[in-house]
Amino acid sequence: MAETMWSEEAPAPKKRRIPTWAWFCGAGCLVALILAIVASVFAVDFFKKSMDPEMQWKRLEAVLPFDERPAGWTPAFGMDMSVFGFEMVTLAGPQREMALLMQLPEQDAEKTREQMFDENFSGSFMGMGGRSEMQKGEIEVQGRTLRVMRFYQGPKSKGGGEGQTGASITVDLTPPGRVRPLILQLIRTGSREPFTDAEIVEFLRPFHVGTER
Repeated sequence: MAETMWSEEAPAPKKRRIPTWAWFCGAGCLVALILAIVASVFAVDFFKKSMDPEMQWKRLEAVLPFDERPAGWTPAFGMDMSVFGFEMVTLAGPQREMALLMQLPEQDAEKTREQMFDENFSGSFMGMGGRSEMQKGEIEVQGRTLRVMRFYQGPKSKGGGEGQTGASITVDLTPPGRVRPLILQLIRTGSREPFTDAEIVEFLRPFHVGTER
């Protein structure tokens, strides 16, 4: 009896992960949520690394290689939360745009991708960061056909704060054969002017998205 008990393997501890619903609240809400987690868990050194521009360029290149840094864009914030299977880099654009590149966990990967490109999913969390005016489509970038979702990013209620509101688009950059979703979101802060296909193609021009470069 005792010998049997000692020979049994203990079950492996479950990996910590951010709940799937967190990815669907939109960039403004998601960033605020993550910042709250980081503020309560990580030390000052983490914030220094998260604000270091050179470190953010390296982090960006690790998940989406590039030949040159996109002109006019500067790193704003980034984080490597490998313990949750999550990496993120944000870039600030020349005309109040914001780019948010997220590599999401393998857990619930397909569900995450499908819901992020679901026209019927608003993505709101507690009235913040909701999506409206959703319109899905496709664009051709470097020989690949990529799913996109255009929408307005903003609070659901009129009384909600501004945050990162504006015309927005998400682009599914997940490479063929990769399980973990790689999602780009662009926000034109304070504007309802939608992003054009040409703007997306130009933004992604320095990056290794497809084979026709």
